[in-house]
Amino acid sequence: GHNLYNFSNARKAIYDQKFVAVVEGYMDAISLSINGVENVVAPLGTSLTLDQIQILFKNTNDIVVCLDGDAAGLGAMRRTIDLVLPIINSKNLIRFALLPNGADPDDYVRQNGRAAMKNFLQNADNLSKVLFDFESKDLHLDYSHEALISPEKKAMLEAKLFQKINLIVDPNSKKYFIQYYKNLLFELGKNKKFQNKNLGKNLAPKSPISSNLE
Repeated sequence: GHNLYNFSNARKAIYDQKFVAVVEGYMDAISLSINGVENVVAPLGTSLTLDQIQILFKNTNDIVVCLDGDAAGLGAMRRTIDLVLPIINSKNLIRFALLPNGADPDDYVRQNGRAAMKNFLQNADNLSKVLFDFESKDLHLDYSHEALISPEKKAMLEAKLFQKINLIVDPNSKKYFIQYYKNLLFELGKNKKFQNKNLGKNLAPKSPISSNLE
């Protein structure tokens, strides 16, 4: 829990790429490195810890957590969100890249190549968006549905989101998380179809992994 696999080898690439990718396992880190994605590390046989995150933040201000696209990956993403909410601030960014259809990083880079893998990591979702997606999914909110979102559902969603926001210690981050979610909640259900089509894309009902959240 105090060290990271491949960290010494990845340091220069982390500096050059200006972010680090954290994957779940040794083999994923090895596979990405072999295929030219060298700014990659992995926990040493445990879930990602705060000590490991703090080590990475001494070397970069942008951490991308790249998790397997299965039920275990979704569970790890939820745990990581709860872990990092108390330490986020205006200087450090934590993003999430959830691989599609049960894939792991090794599968993805071998099937799609280095450029696609790098692009996938660079376009990872912000923590704020992923948290909104999870809490919405728990309430079975479907942004593509024509019906209006009920006030009751919006109130429940707000309560769940603000419970998470209360974990944030940094006052500036907390202020903007509140503002961001209030704006989203105002828009959600205001029209017959919610306009922000990016929200919920990783947790869409058609995805084979979504049923694990039901």
